[in-house]
Amino acid sequence: MRPDLLERIFVVCAFVLFSGALLPLLRPEDSLDQVAGDPLSQAIWLLIYLGTLFFIARDPHAIWRGIKANWLLMVIVAFVMASTLWSFAPEVTLRKSIGFLGSCLFAFYVAQRFSFAELMEAICWFMAVSLVGSILLVVAVPSLGIDHLTHAGSWRGLYEHKNEAGRMMVFGALAFGLQAVVTRQRWLAAGAVGCVAFMLLTTSKTALLVFVLLALLMGAAPILWADASLLLCLFFGGILVVGISGFWLTGHADQVATALGRDITLTGRTGIWEAVFANLKNRLWLGYGYEAFWLGEAGDSFYVWRLTNYHATFSHNGFLEVWLGIGLSGLLVLVTHVAESARRAVLLFRRTRRVETLWFIFLLAFALIYNCTEAFLLKQNNFFWILYCISTIKLFATAKVAVAPSPPSFAPPARLQEAT
Repeated sequence: MRPDLLERIFVVCAFVLFSGALLPLLRPEDSLDQVAGDPLSQAIWLLIYLGTLFFIARDPHAIWRGIKANWLLMVIVAFVMASTLWSFAPEVTLRKSIGFLGSCLFAFYVAQRFSFAELMEAICWFMAVSLVGSILLVVAVPSLGIDHLTHAGSWRGLYEHKNEAGRMMVFGALAFGLQAVVTRQRWLAAGAVGCVAFMLLTTSKTALLVFVLLALLMGAAPILWADASLLLCLFFGGILVVGISGFWLTGHADQVATALGRDITLTGRTGIWEAVFANLKNRLWLGYGYEAFWLGEAGDSFYVWRLTNYHATFSHNGFLEVWLGIGLSGLLVLVTHVAESARRAVLLFRRTRRVETLWFIFLLAFALIYNCTEAFLLKQNNFFWILYCISTIKLFATAKVAVAPSPPSFAPPARLQEAT
């Protein structure tokens, strides 16, 4: 039974809010209390959680089946909830871990209620709202839609920062582009072009780099159809290329950073990482408790502030953030989940040879690349973490299927066809 209109509207609206659109721009500057949180946002999240529970009540058995099939994800949820017991700030961890649980319940609901095609349809409608809304805000209220202070002239649309807008547009180009290949609908292709154009106007170099890497991955996707021996050769060949490139970069880092418009410290990120590592030694295995480190002067983040002379609000690395929150133990569970998801995604693509199954590979690549300098892993009320959960829940629930013939529109090169 397809989700009804009310459910589809609810999910699309929730996606918009989870993406961080508009609300941060309307919040007075410096009004967010890192300890108490934002009352307006908390009220909105509560309404979404209640709506989720309302829809789950219609078919609770489906959600239970999804939970049983994804026990490793539930171990991560358990780590987050249990971290209240050893948290540096138990009241903060308790409040935010409840938000994390609500986010994961929403993910389980969407994964079990929406088919893959229905999910992609909802994502494309969400991105259409995000893209059109961002363009309208730039045109109608340029003081909000365009950054006039830190990055003067950079478009940000409905989002608080140009990098957030750039990241969302890279994702939109990915979602629109993949659906356009599958469904051949022109409006989806136009959406992909619009997202790329908006991404360029954000002037986010990180977004541009991720977009180029994902485009290269798209070109290399047919390689995954090769037999195991060829894949093994390519894997070790890739390690060799990366090793040689890394050796070369150690002697030319300044020139490369200058060419990319960056400094060698990645705009101060390496200094933050060094200071964070110094604090991790104190709570190596269990961390500081979920979201209990970056509390300004009230937490150990004050040490990072003093050491870097910069008031950071997160470590600019998703894996470090997980480590800070639930320790090395929790991080290892998450890495295991990501690795198993990647294995299943590649196997699914090799078995089905269907273009739409590339979605799982691209989403995992998107998450891994972005979390090197940003952070959305294990973030409550975060669209990308929720989407990661939805996609991996569906991936783990996918039964083994027989190998299907390659579609003519996306057939691998003849040499690879012979190898298979």
